Amino acid sequence: MYCIDTNIAIDILRGDETLKEKISRLVVSREEVFISSISLCELFKGVYLIEIKEKQDEALLKIKSFISSFEVVDFEEVSCEEFGRIYSFLKKIGKMVPEPDIMIAAMVKVNNLILITRDKKHFKNLGIKVEDW
Repeated sequence: MYCIDTNIAIDILRGDETLKEKISRLVVSREEVFISSISLCELFKGVYLIEIKEKQDEALLKIKSFISSFEVVDFEEVSCEEFGRIYSFLKKIGKMVPEPDIMIAAMVKVNNLILITRDKKHFKNLGIKVEDW
């Protein structure tokens, strides 16, 4: 089971056909592919920062259509607790990464998923499986 990181979703939405094909192959082979609720927040944040209403509406439809292809993994209590563990660990070793990435790592870890990302360095040494696409 896989979870796509925000940067993977953004690159697909921007037209990366190779990446889109790789994700499609996972789905065709009956692999479950998830997107995190944190990635959804980041995608919708980007949409609502678009100042031209028509472009915002177009981007919103595109994102909603895109995310309908995936199951959403939510940030539940067990993920929140794991977030605290990971955050504390990173703080102690002096290697902080953005909090949304820590949240995604926590969700991936507790749900035993493989994270597909293009930012592998943010997820290094967090005890999760990561594939750099």
